[in-house]
Amino acid sequence: MKKSYEQLIESLKAQGFKFTFAEFDEIGNYLPEDSDWNYKDVTHLNHVHTKVHSVLATALDDMTTCINLQNISLLGVKIPLSMVNYEFDKFNQIYFTSSGPFVIIGNTLSELHGKDQTKVITKFAIGSKGFVSIFHPLIKFVLSKNHKKLMEEDTPMRVRRGLLRKNGHSFYIPKETYPFYFSEEISRSNIFLKKNR
Repeated sequence: MKKSYEQLIESLKAQGFKFTFAEFDEIGNYLPEDSDWNYKDVTHLNHVHTKVHSVLATALDDMTTCINLQNISLLGVKIPLSMVNYEFDKFNQIYFTSSGPFVIIGNTLSELHGKDQTKVITKFAIGSKGFVSIFHPLIKFVLSKNHKKLMEEDTPMRVRRGLLRKNGHSFYIPKETYPFYFSEEISRSNIFLKKNR
């Protein structure tokens, strides 16, 4: 059993949580499997991203857990966040974390947009109970800045895969979508030229 983004929110609303929402959309020159690969690449986080360091706990087929040490520039501190991320459906990932009285639920969907572009829709729900909801706008602002930085660092890798594909290359996928654990198999040759090219 896996709960959807909406089901998680409704379950917490039943416990008295109130939510503030944010949504970000990007369109890029790559395919949905390229963003799927990027989101499930547990090894790149500590080499590409500058605002977070991840301590990996599990990398399974359709789920990963970690402790992210998130750098909050606005506050000048690193906050440890336990993170759970699971594939709800094809190109549809759900993740959540909590810190103090706050819970943050995320949902990322990658959809084909035209022939060889992808629209990535990222939704966030910031939840809490009682008076602390007055801090939701601040958390939303921090999330917005963080998301923008993550996309600046991730998009070039996705676009590079799109360019390689246009030049006749292909990428090995062991299943219908990438398993989280697969990115750790760095000794494999997972890119190849299509036959007769």
